Amino acid sequence: MFVKFGGMNASRMARLREFEEESCRLKKMYAEERLKAETFRRRWPKMVKTSRRREMALQAVCSGRVNIK
Repeated sequence: MFVKFGGMNASRMARLREFEEESCRLKKMYAEERLKAETFRRRWPKMVKTSRRREMALQAVCSGRVNIK
């Protein structure tokens, strides 16, 4: 039997649900990254020179405290 929901069959509804779940997951990831960036920006204001910020970022990545993937 061919089941329809608002003009869509069951497989399309399942696919739509998967897209909605992925969208929700990506939005959450984005919000978390924005929060990290904001926290970092507030902790290390622009009083620190660019070269020093680059140096601190490199140290954080090398020590494993920050993941850039």
